[in-house]
Amino acid sequence: MNFKVENSNFLPHIGCSIAFDVSPGEVMLLKGENGIGKSSLAKELYKTNFISLVAQESSDIFYDRNINRVKKLFLESSVKVLNKDLFDKYWDRFNLSKKEDRFLSSLSGGEAQMLKICLGAFLERETILLDEPSQNLDENMKNVLNDLISDLKHKAVIIIEHDSNWLKHPAKVIQLTVENNILVRES
Repeated sequence: MNFKVENSNFLPHIGCSIAFDVSPGEVMLLKGENGIGKSSLAKELYKTNFISLVAQESSDIFYDRNINRVKKLFLESSVKVLNKDLFDKYWDRFNLSKKEDRFLSSLSGGEAQMLKICLGAFLERETILLDEPSQNLDENMKNVLNDLISDLKHKAVIIIEHDSNWLKHPAKVIQLTVENNILVRES
């Protein structure tokens, strides 16, 4: 898949000029300093391409329902575009099956992150974009996240992180930087 963002009004203070290719089975790592525009880039890529995005934002769209209700709503709406086997596997591996009676507002940051990953990573899309997926995860859950990335081997996986020390997969790295008020690939 080819990705390109050319936007002089990307953020109020900078533009963007980035292009890259990623193939099925490949892990692409987009790295850059905090506040550089990585999450804005993720949203722009999501708007212009048929990909699945696991964003940094909270799951407020579900209001304050319990996890089991969120799971049922998600499964009912996604049944035709979901890899149910992988969804069920990681629902259990992230221990969400033991927390289904809890409400979204009572989840820790790591628990909320694991929920978002399960809700976005197993949709039948050619490309999965994970924006800071290790955020709030302990070492054990980062290992589960690595296993999940292995199970997505038939997809292109784009990971946006500023610290990728947890990632155990070979990844093609693109370093992002700002030059002349434009977000670009570092040369």
